[in-house]
Amino acid sequence: MNYRRTTLDQIPVTMLDAAGQAFAVRDRLEATEHNVEDLLLCLQSLRPDDVPAMHWNWDENAWHPESLPEEQYPQCFARHVDHESAEYHAIWSAPICGRDPTRPWRDGERYLEGVGRQSLLFDYRFEASLDSTGNAATPARLLYDSLSVVVAMHEETPLRRAFASVSGNKLKVDLQLLIKLMQWIDELNVYLRLEQQALGALERRSARHADHNLHTND
Repeated sequence: MNYRRTTLDQIPVTMLDAAGQAFAVRDRLEATEHNVEDLLLCLQSLRPDDVPAMHWNWDENAWHPESLPEEQYPQCFARHVDHESAEYHAIWSAPICGRDPTRPWRDGERYLEGVGRQSLLFDYRFEASLDSTGNAATPARLLYDSLSVVVAMHEETPLRRAFASVSGNKLKVDLQLLIKLMQWIDELNVYLRLEQQALGALERRSARHADHNLHTND
């Protein structure tokens, strides 16, 4: 992974949009987070047992699920595309389907590696020009931005993209998107029940083999 984890204060404070108007990057990220919250609130009302409530706290520079206090949200990552531009990802994630709250999942890193498990991820990706003059007072120019909604099911399946804006940070919450996400959440629940049954069978099999070996001369 060529991305490095970064913090909000290491992302450009101000950028210029396509019209040359300056905007605060933090304001854009907060607006994106409101879009994320809008969809999560819908899913929480439809699948309350599978999509937990989230806490929001920008004053502490933290957006985190109630059960994962060690994770900071949004998780920010950056990489240089070339000498003239840099790419940033602001990633929010929500655990789904009763994920183990004691395990550190590192959703942002795993998502950028193309893997994940039991999480709903929101990726606000934007690319900015780099000032070749070295003048820190010159705002970077926004070259591209997009918001994606991705579901990480389990290790045996690739990430599933439910939505991606052509440009901008607007998330269209509509009937099709909600139905698609609910179907995937239901599918994941079925898989997890089967997985648990299979793991139980393998544990019982291992115990039988251990017991057999204990009482033979093999």
